[in-house]
Amino acid sequence: MPARRLLLAAAVMTCLASGAVGWAAMPQEAGCAPGAEVPSFYVREVISRRPYVATCLVCRYGSRPVVLLCVRTLNDQVGELIERVDRAVDAGRGVGLRGFAVFTEGDNAELQPQLATLARQRKTTLPLVLPVERGGPSSMQLPQDAAVTVLLYRDKVVTQRYIFTTAELTSNRMDQVVAAIKQWSQQP
Repeated sequence: MPARRLLLAAAVMTCLASGAVGWAAMPQEAGCAPGAEVPSFYVREVISRRPYVATCLVCRYGSRPVVLLCVRTLNDQVGELIERVDRAVDAGRGVGLRGFAVFTEGDNAELQPQLATLARQRKTTLPLVLPVERGGPSSMQLPQDAAVTVLLYRDKVVTQRYIFTTAELTSNRMDQVVAAIKQWSQQP
C-alpha cells in the first residue's frame, strides 16, 4: 500500500511540474487581451465641465462595467460606432455601465475641435478623451493595425475585446458590438 501511495504522489507531482513548465512557456497575451488588467492612465476630457484637467477615468469608474474605445483613426464609421456605444452605455447606466473613448493617435490640438464637432453633431455624452501620455496608454499594447479596439472590462479586468480595421468596421459588426455590450452589462 505505501508503494502505491508513493507512486501516486510521484505521478501527481510529475503532472503538476509538467503543467507548470507548460504554463511558463506560453507566450504572453497583449495588454488588452481578455484577462489582462486595464492599467490606470491619465486623460483630458474634450467635452466636460472641467476640460483640460487631467483625470483617470479607469480609477474613477473603479469596479463598474466599462466600455473603452481605443481609437486610432477618426472617420464617419468611427463616429457612428461612438454614437451607438453612447446609446448602449446610456441604456445601461442603471446597472452602473460607464464608457469612454480615448483617441490614441494624432495631434491633440487638431483632434480637439474634431471631437467637439463629433460630440455636438452626434449628440453624444460619452466622454471623448485625449491621453496625457503621448501615443496613448502604451502599457495596453494595442494592436498596431487596428483603427478601433473596443474593450469591455469589469473590476479593471478585460472580459471581451473587439478589434477593427477601417474596412472591418461595418454596420453589422457595430450591431454585434452593441448587442454584446447590452448582454454583457446585464451579467453580474
